[in-house]
Amino acid sequence: MTMQTATPLGKTEKKTTVPITIKRIELFVFPVIAPEPGFRVCLRLTTGVGHDWGELFIKKCEKPKDWVRFGSVLLRFIGPFQIEDMLSENPDISVKDERIYALFLSAAQHSKCPSYLEMDHHDHVEEGLFFNQAISYISLF
Repeated sequence: MTMQTATPLGKTEKKTTVPITIKRIELFVFPVIAPEPGFRVCLRLTTGVGHDWGELFIKKCEKPKDWVRFGSVLLRFIGPFQIEDMLSENPDISVKDERIYALFLSAAQHSKCPSYLEMDHHDHVEEGLFFNQAISYISLF
């Protein structure tokens, strides 16, 4: 019995990925008391299609020495960016803290399928509170 496949054997389909354009990366750092003392780090990613968020909780004993240095490693991702590039390459070996890459990647993956209504509403409601309550704010653009 013979069968014909949709893709001829030996030929693989090339996946075309559309890069997202990252215009701005913002980090908001908040103190957290419960369930364990530490910090809530929120990353707002501004792209050509809107905004998206990532969130990370860091224990007080695992706090980076410098929040600006912690976030500034993401500066190289401003501009056209393909998530697949980040997945295929190893994070900068001079950066010892890989949590910032995981935070960035979670926000970038969500930006591929934005929900404009939710994001716009979320941004206007949360932004003022974030600036008032954050103990540190880093903006990369």
